[in-house]
Amino acid sequence: MVLLAYGAYGLYLDDLYIPTKRGGIHFHGPGAWMMYGALVCSAAIALALVIDHYDRRNNEHRYENFKSMASFIGWCFFGAALLGLVIPG
Repeated sequence: MVLLAYGAYGLYLDDLYIPTKRGGIHFHGPGAWMMYGALVCSAAIALALVIDHYDRRNNEHRYENFKSMASFIGWCFFGAALLGLVIPG
């Protein structure tokens, strides 16, 4: 929830700040939306992990498939956001 709220606040300000070791990166416009998509995917992966822990049915493979697909989509959003920094639109 905190991750989604932080991303939504960054979108509201049109300045999504992602801290790094050496300062941080500011995303604006479409890049911020792409990075927010990556944040949503990471939150979905964390939520799937919690739900899988409490689910008593034997369907762990479905959660693993969901996590791998969400991870792929999240990395695509992340790459697109970084590409938007390198090649401004």
